[in-house]
Amino acid sequence: MIPQRAQGSPTLRLFRPDSPPGAHPEGPQLQNFYRESIKPHSDAKASTLGEHELAIHRWTQFCDWQIEKGIRTTYPALIEIDTQMVAAFLDWMVTVPHKNRAGKLAKASPNSANKSLVYVRSFVSTAVEHGLANPLGRTKRKKVQTGDHRIEIPPDHIDALMKACSAATWPSRWWRIAETETRGGHYGHEFEPALFWRVQIVWLFTFGQRRGDIVGLKPDNRPLCWCNVIDQAENPHPNGSAINATGWLAFTQSKTEKDLCLPIPTVARRWLDLVAATIPDRQPGDVMLAIGRSHKMFYDAWRAIATTAGVRPKAAMKMVDGRPVMSDRVYQLKNFRSTAASAIERHAKVGRLVTGHATNQDRAPGAVVDSGVFESNYLTSELAVLDALTTLPLPNSFTALLPAS
Repeated sequence: MIPQRAQGSPTLRLFRPDSPPGAHPEGPQLQNFYRESIKPHSDAKASTLGEHELAIHRWTQFCDWQIEKGIRTTYPALIEIDTQMVAAFLDWMVTVPHKNRAGKLAKASPNSANKSLVYVRSFVSTAVEHGLANPLGRTKRKKVQTGDHRIEIPPDHIDALMKACSAATWPSRWWRIAETETRGGHYGHEFEPALFWRVQIVWLFTFGQRRGDIVGLKPDNRPLCWCNVIDQAENPHPNGSAINATGWLAFTQSKTEKDLCLPIPTVARRWLDLVAATIPDRQPGDVMLAIGRSHKMFYDAWRAIATTAGVRPKAAMKMVDGRPVMSDRVYQLKNFRSTAASAIERHAKVGRLVTGHATNQDRAPGAVVDSGVFESNYLTSELAVLDALTTLPLPNSFTALLPAS
């Protein structure tokens, strides 16, 4: 029986409109039907099966969450899955943190939630084909509105942003935050604020990293430490043999837990060396770009740089009732990740290996994550990645704004 809530408190109506609240239909559950009747006979490719598994993984967590909250006492039978329940599932995916494929608590992105929604509906449709008395219309649900397509920043706009960094007034001192610490003492070493923003732009464009892998504003971020830079010419990975005179960057992505080992190009290394020169007493476990964890200061400073630069992406266009509606957009630091991925992919077809973007095969719960150059045909890909990063065309400002050596 579904427990009744006090009058006036929010509740989810998770029973059929033509059944009394106390009725609990019997029949197969979605998870069991998928395992017994869909998966064994599926000829879908591995990436699609991974999405199937993720959808079932999320559905199971959603049902567990409902039981924990007292909304239900058992997993719903297939016959109970209607529009209202699917709507609750979709809302849950994008609003309630749950375990992702890496085992971390996180909300689903709109795109990812929509994929799981589609597969859950398709499983119910398959059950109908097997004789389940549940009309397809009962599980239709409008998808979550997704964000704009990934923005790519053109080189001349990157140059404008790099030049605008000279107007920055924050940060101007490094904090000493070791990887194992939540807060550290103040270094006291001063530097020009423009250096922090410029080296960040250069590295974001070169490697396509997420902001949390460079600047750790959240406790669960794992920002780069000085020990992540390996000062040797030969690739430090046991299976690697490529030579890069300016060293290697070995780190684990905070979001996906992917291990990456990438060659550091000359220009990116020169910018990093400028930072190193301002911190003579740095330790291997110290965070490279340690500026504290003030979200407000960080993003206020970036917005000021973007405003000073005077450049914007093209306006977004959406169709509303058959008519185009335009809306202004601004550049965000996360746009450098999509910019890098596109630039490297166009240049040498190894964008995914450098940025560590997840493949569909990675998305199944418990899947062995493909760690880019660590696992993908290593002896071949390391040379392709080395060539890509050392020959990638760069915005003019990356070298023009470097001090004369």
